[in-house]
Amino acid sequence: MTTPQDFIYKLSDHLQKNNALQKIINKFQTDYSLTPCIGVEIEFYLSKNIAPLELQTLLGIVVKKEKGDNQFEIDLPPSTNIIEYIGKISSTKSKIQIIAKKLQGKVNFSAKPFPNDYGSSMHFHVNFIDSSTLLREDTLVAAKQTLPNVIARSCSDRGNPEKLNLDCFVGSRRLAMTSYNTNVIARSRSGRGNPYSLDIIGQSICHYMLDSFLVFMPNEDDYLRLDKNFMAPTNVSFGNNNRTVAVRIPDSFPRRLEHRIASPLTDPYLAIFTILNSILLGLEFPDKINNISKIYGNAFDQQYNLVPLPKSLAEALELFNLQFFYLNIFFKNSIKN
Repeated sequence: MTTPQDFIYKLSDHLQKNNALQKIINKFQTDYSLTPCIGVEIEFYLSKNIAPLELQTLLGIVVKKEKGDNQFEIDLPPSTNIIEYIGKISSTKSKIQIIAKKLQGKVNFSAKPFPNDYGSSMHFHVNFIDSSTLLREDTLVAAKQTLPNVIARSCSDRGNPEKLNLDCFVGSRRLAMTSYNTNVIARSRSGRGNPYSLDIIGQSICHYMLDSFLVFMPNEDDYLRLDKNFMAPTNVSFGNNNRTVAVRIPDSFPRRLEHRIASPLTDPYLAIFTILNSILLGLEFPDKINNISKIYGNAFDQQYNLVPLPKSLAEALELFNLQFFYLNIFFKNSIKN
């Protein structure tokens, strides 16, 4: 009998063999002149005998304290080289496990290792760069002087407007964000008249969330994390700088979406594919996307009457829609066969 975990593994393997994610990335670039940029936060628990500073030194990545008792997180700098980035996510988690063992301790990437403490997640930050205006780091200063761009608005040192803060630029190659007039994320907050706005993208992700929820939570214990008492999403929802929603739009620059559902044990290839496919389908078939309202208050409040997220693996299996994974014609046949 095939388990849900086996099914997810086979689905991911099939998509990878057919280069499905790369095909989606290519379609964004060729049809919409958009280059996806992905970042990730990974939360985890450490055994108490491990000093986080020692882990940080050996890992070479800042280890930040999270809300749970001995819970921490790391941020991996965003990148447009998404296939390589997926490998980096997996190798970084493996490296943390190796270091923890070396320090005679343990790391726990489970979504809810302790019933009375905060759950752990893997948050994906999603951004889009106008493919025609990508800038290399050695041209950033010139760009700041010549373009009325989002860099000038978001990446200047507040105490010194002429000083460029390179730390806010995204990607392993330190890519700049692009001209304000052509940047698809910076162009609009409201979504009115802008097919690429964060609101429209957030609606697209929410529209396909239940069809693909199994991808982000393939284990029964993952569903224990969905507890409103521990700042975890419980409904299909999106909102500005709102940690009670499933898809958050942070107020900070660069403009982006934060997908807040995935377990730290989620397959990163399948997760990123699912997020980008949801967005692409929203661009391809905008008339099919539900007009989901942005949440400004507490998404847990009953007044919003939101659609609840699955509460169990069985419910996620029942809602799962395999058709979602081959709706795009460029790899439709490869999934069906």
